[in-house]
Amino acid sequence: MLELRSATVTFSSPGGPLVRAVAGVSFAVLLMFLQLGFRNALFDSTVAFIEALDADLLVAASGCYTLAVAEPFPRRRLDQSRGVEGVALAEPLYIERHQAQVYGGADGRARPIRVAGFDPDVPLFVDPAIRRAAPGLREPFTALADARSKNDFGPLRPGENLDLGGRPVRILASFRLGTDFATDGTLLVGAGTFHELLPHRYPNADGPGNVDLGVIRVRPGADAVAVGRMLTAALPADVGIFTKAEFIARERDFWRRSTPIGFVFGLGLVLGFVVGMVVCYQVLATDISDHMAELATLKAMGYPPRYFLALVVEESLYLATLAFLPGLAAAATSYWWLGSVTGLPLRLSLGRAAAIFALTLSMCVASGLLAIRRLHVAAPADLFA
Repeated sequence: MLELRSATVTFSSPGGPLVRAVAGVSFAVLLMFLQLGFRNALFDSTVAFIEALDADLLVAASGCYTLAVAEPFPRRRLDQSRGVEGVALAEPLYIERHQAQVYGGADGRARPIRVAGFDPDVPLFVDPAIRRAAPGLREPFTALADARSKNDFGPLRPGENLDLGGRPVRILASFRLGTDFATDGTLLVGAGTFHELLPHRYPNADGPGNVDLGVIRVRPGADAVAVGRMLTAALPADVGIFTKAEFIARERDFWRRSTPIGFVFGLGLVLGFVVGMVVCYQVLATDISDHMAELATLKAMGYPPRYFLALVVEESLYLATLAFLPGLAAAATSYWWLGSVTGLPLRLSLGRAAAIFALTLSMCVASGLLAIRRLHVAAPADLFA
């Protein structure tokens, strides 16, 4: 309700209309949160495996445009890397996504799962749970399972046995990673177990000599970028050397540019913004129409347009703030639930919340500016008609 007290105007709404207005804008806020959350979660999930590696530099085949596509390189490139000044560790990592099949689930069907093989005596991952359990992978046909894998594989709990390509594999422990575009689950095994399970993975003379990814750590005090340049100069052109940050940025860029995901969820974010603008406009335009006589009185008394502009902007900011808080709470709950169901890393960071709050403020202020146009263009006498 608009009140006229000593030439001071304030907007307010009765309980019911105010609740409906806040609920409508909160829905738009939630919609924007979900679109941004899914977009970021899908991009974050593609690099979660790389982020989990304890690496300063990564070695990949020069033709490897994304980690989701197998593009092995000779293991001897890592042997050559150890001779470069500043290199403290150069270890192979074997990754298979398609030939590794888990037979299980409710229907007993075979489903591909990502299997990564590495030397259990060399800690290649930053997760403390993996570091503690990795030495147990010296035992053949044992694995560590991602607890956030999809349920389609059946139970992936410590102590359980699973059928991996017709061979029984015992799960020693679990860790938390999550799914991505190309992967519904992850198993970590020792390098020996990896080659036993997938003996025909590389049908060539090198066999297990082919590596999917090389993990390099530099000596304390050494500059990773400088060591990377020396490695690039020392190794043949069939491999590329990347810092961990460069590899992550490269992987994100591939999925953003080569798939419609960024566009689809970006469009969803725009639609959420438009929905919010429509709701805000209806709320503010109705409030202005209901109190047009009071506004006309002030305009006839000589109040300048900037006064009414400031008034509506103030109400818009109040509405945006009131609506953002329940929208934020609903988004946090939705992120938690959807993350547990899908395995995607839905992260509600401060920066992302601030971005949605800025969009909410812009949405409501823009709606207010549109709603007050009638007041600015009308003559005072017309407003009393």
